[in-house]
Amino acid sequence: MSEQEKNVEQLATELKKATDSVNALGEELKGKMANGEKGLGDLKGRVDEALTSLNETKTRLDEIEQKITRRGGGSTSEKSLAQRLIETEQFKQFAEDPRSGKSAKLSVKATITSLTTDAAGSAGALVVEQRVPGIVAPQISN
Repeated sequence: MSEQEKNVEQLATELKKATDSVNALGEELKGKMANGEKGLGDLKGRVDEALTSLNETKTRLDEIEQKITRRGGGSTSEKSLAQRLIETEQFKQFAEDPRSGKSAKLSVKATITSLTTDAAGSAGALVVEQRVPGIVAPQISN
């Protein structure tokens, strides 16, 4: 299990605990308010703490979900050219008898997109922006 999956599971259990705590405290507060009890400041403080904890956990879980989504969510990685070549039937025949004059070919089609993720075919940081301090572009006068 990857570290990200462990983090997601840990945050999911924390979120469940915080939700249960908020629900229990909310029911307790609701019951005491229905009975007309006074001096509920301590209980209100605990409910506020539980809500704060719930919101923090939810925020962390959302951030991790966004990171996983940006990275492709743990999908299988693309096979390298060498791996794809080795798996072809032509290469297997060539490897059995390399002196027989046979050859192995691999057709590759590349689709380059403007995506900035690590997905297959994405250009990502194909052209990296370069900024050097101290160099100022000349001003163009009209």
